Amino acid sequence: MHNGSGGRDRQDDFHPDPRQPMRPAGWMTAPGAGLCVGGLAGLLEVLFQVGRSGSAIQRAHLFEAALLYGIAGCLLGFLLLAAMLLLRRRAPSRSLTVAVPVAAFGFLLVAGYVNLYYLPEAMARASLIYTGGILVGAVLLGVCVYSVARAVARGRAPRRSGDRGDGATPRCRWAGWALGTGVALILALVSYLPVPSGSDRAAGDATGKPNVLIILIDAVRYDHLSIHGYARETSPWIDAFAGAGILFERAYAQTSWTKPSTASILTGLYPSAHGVNLMASGVPVSAPLLAETMRGAGYRTGLFTANSFITPMFGFGRGVDHFYASNPPRLVQLMMGHLLHRLTEWSEVAKGLFRLLETIERALIGGGAPEGGLRADGLTRAFLDWLDEEVFAGAAGAGEAGAGDANPQRPFFAYLHLMEPHVPYDPPPPDDGRFLTPRLARLGRVSYFPAYHGFLPFERGPEISADSLANMLALYDGEIFHADRWLGALFNELDRRELTKETLIVLTADHGEEFCERGGWGHGHSLYNELLHVPLMMSCPQVPGLQGHGGRTISHIVRHIDLVPTILEICDISAPSALDGASLIPILTGAEMREPPRPLYSEVDHGGHYAYALQRGPQKVILSRRGGETSLMLFDLASDPGEQRDLAGEQPARAEAAHEELEEFRAAVREGARQAVDVTIDEATRERLRGLGYVR
Repeated sequence: MHNGSGGRDRQDDFHPDPRQPMRPAGWMTAPGAGLCVGGLAGLLEVLFQVGRSGSAIQRAHLFEAALLYGIAGCLLGFLLLAAMLLLRRRAPSRSLTVAVPVAAFGFLLVAGYVNLYYLPEAMARASLIYTGGILVGAVLLGVCVYSVARAVARGRAPRRSGDRGDGATPRCRWAGWALGTGVALILALVSYLPVPSGSDRAAGDATGKPNVLIILIDAVRYDHLSIHGYARETSPWIDAFAGAGILFERAYAQTSWTKPSTASILTGLYPSAHGVNLMASGVPVSAPLLAETMRGAGYRTGLFTANSFITPMFGFGRGVDHFYASNPPRLVQLMMGHLLHRLTEWSEVAKGLFRLLETIERALIGGGAPEGGLRADGLTRAFLDWLDEEVFAGAAGAGEAGAGDANPQRPFFAYLHLMEPHVPYDPPPPDDGRFLTPRLARLGRVSYFPAYHGFLPFERGPEISADSLANMLALYDGEIFHADRWLGALFNELDRRELTKETLIVLTADHGEEFCERGGWGHGHSLYNELLHVPLMMSCPQVPGLQGHGGRTISHIVRHIDLVPTILEICDISAPSALDGASLIPILTGAEMREPPRPLYSEVDHGGHYAYALQRGPQKVILSRRGGETSLMLFDLASDPGEQRDLAGEQPARAEAAHEELEEFRAAVREGARQAVDVTIDEATRERLRGLGYVR
């Protein structure tokens, strides 16, 4: 036999004696090594990312990551085997079967995360240079692994005569299969079985505390509810609810679009503090959600949402026992799934593979759109079913007469997010024609406003005819009436279950809507009060702090960030530290006067363009920036409540002083900023968001 390198190239690396002939590697060595290395790479990614405030990966990704990366590694092993058979007509050595997947997965993970978090677009010059450097490093890593594996192999004992040709005895092979199967089962259990969180283990006794129900109606303008003087009767049930409860006339959102606004409602933090500002932002674990705090205090928690932003994918599932939403595939949060999802934009093969993996994931853990639908009727029924089946612990006939005698074991916290009247304005019959005159109905439905890509005050959108606008507003109001109809059904069912008196109900909107008052359409493009001034009302259950306040109208300025501390005080639960909001109870008890008002700070940040606003008393200042353009506006709301007269040019000294105050407030808010979370948006979610006007 040859002792030179040519002879060694045709022999296996794992034989210890170079003077002895070495048996060839087994045909399944490369796929098996790829499977093991890939599965380990997936586990390492999850273990490194899970729990990090900047990561959307959670414990439930463990099994999926090991499976996805293991399959990818196995395919890589088959490719390596095919290449070696084609080029050298032999199976690759064991050293090579380990070195290649280590280098490949090392490059995938390091280059992927460096590009995702630190570099510009993948094809930008800087990105290509850094990625090339990482590729060189991965190759060097593979060479090192190859050399170490060869050295280790030559130090192993010779195989016994009873060994199989692939270097393993039958007993070892069975032991390997058993170990692999056991590890897979353990990962599945850790990933999918409920594991009590720290808040669960520290759960308090919530007996005797009120239930809490937050109802959010997306994109409802304050001035389109009939209780606020609107000419059309759009909200009879809401009007009755507010009349019996507490109505806040001057409630304001902290931003002008859904995801950051809802995050502020559920965390008590400004958008700059919780960091949920961009399309792909998620709620960081360092910003506790109200559901987490309530569950930690012993509450059952449920979240029912028709909005594709308010889902577990963006972090809103933390602390929630029961989630009713359209759940996108989780695999896109892993780097392998993220890259495969990006490839679907250019490759039909990648698109088919991604759909196959998504189908497998759905079969394993469910997901997709819920069967009951995502309109107001579906959410209402889903919530009532949850009350009967889970909160009442399956009490027989919970929805029938006398069901109120079956008290739940624990009080509940629930959040309902209705999408009516968000665009498209398309109420179902009979509410579609409720406010359409025969002449307007003949025009055809105007369910969408004109495409608007601008940012006020810099760009104006296209105008439409008076008839088209009237048609659109009639459908928008019909959507409000449709949501109100189902809220009436919900209130009746809560009465039937005898829950009304012991349930704190908070009803609000995340933002308003622009109808070209200043040239803008929709929301998220400015910080004018048609977007920030929102309805807010709450019921008065028989709990301390609210008794005797029914039928009151509060004229103080209040904010979305005040809801979390208010709810927690009513429920006698300790609030998380460093909240930006303050409880509303001092206002109700008279301990806090109307003047001076609470500072009203709002912001919208889309990365390349942003706006910040601060209102103290009647004075409101707005700083907007788009690219290199900056605009500073100053309004006196006492004489100009519609924000039509910008005083910045007339009173520059006053405007500059207001600007300095805004910057000081903004800097103070950003001191408590949490690390941002970036989430990969799958194509199905992207399509739903495109239909809602968020993605263009």
